[in-house]
Amino acid sequence: MKYCELCGNPFPDDKQECPYCKHSHPQEKTHKKVRREIIRTINLEEGMPTVEEAMIRLERNLNFAKHEGVPLIRIIHGYGSSGVGGDIRVACHHYLQRALYQRKIKAFFPGESLSVTTPEGQNLLQRYPSLKKDKGNCGITLVELSF
Repeated sequence: MKYCELCGNPFPDDKQECPYCKHSHPQEKTHKKVRREIIRTINLEEGMPTVEEAMIRLERNLNFAKHEGVPLIRIIHGYGSSGVGGDIRVACHHYLQRALYQRKIKAFFPGESLSVTTPEGQNLLQRYPSLKKDKGNCGITLVELSF
């Protein structure tokens, strides 16, 4: 069993293409296989930070994850006690929209839009099957990093 360089999912040694993301893999060199982290979780709610502190934490952790080659980030930002979306969630989505525009990230998916009814959701869930438990969760956002 080997692991995809792009999405981190396992696939058979005799295959040249990842069945999840369709990334092509040339013949592997003989070196030790290192399994990298596929999904990293960043909890922006931990410690009850201010919005500014949470955004600093988000930026720092996204930079670390990108540098370490982690392809997907699960951000826990909560939904807010009022039921209309918390300040950290709103600020997080604004930050990610700017990062997407600046091509610092490949894509982001608010938890409520992660669904098998959308092509993007189907594609993401196919490539990262462990995300099925995150479907419809308004308190998280998933970020796909670009390399």
